[in-house]
Amino acid sequence: MAHPLSSTIAWFKLIAITKMTMDLLAPFNLNKVAVSRSLSETGCAKYDVSKVTMEEAFENACIISNHLHDHEDNKGVINYDLLVKMRYGVTIFNENNIIQI
Repeated sequence: MAHPLSSTIAWFKLIAITKMTMDLLAPFNLNKVAVSRSLSETGCAKYDVSKVTMEEAFENACIISNHLHDHEDNKGVINYDLLVKMRYGVTIFNENNIIQI
């Protein structure tokens, strides 16, 4: 059953656990998107995922899984302007510390 908001799941940064999750979700009819600087067209095809901007992910996803590293260059990348674009009821998994928010 699709989430009532949409069936879009967004990953921020592709790491082993996100790739494993994508494999597990392969049988389901989901729109999978990723925010990743290193994602190539080949990687997109392999995991059946579309590369999007962070803004697009926040506007469209019903689930957001954040795996960005807690580095100084990621400080504040998830900010008020992005958070207000989210729809009501969105679930965010924040694997790292709070430096990004």
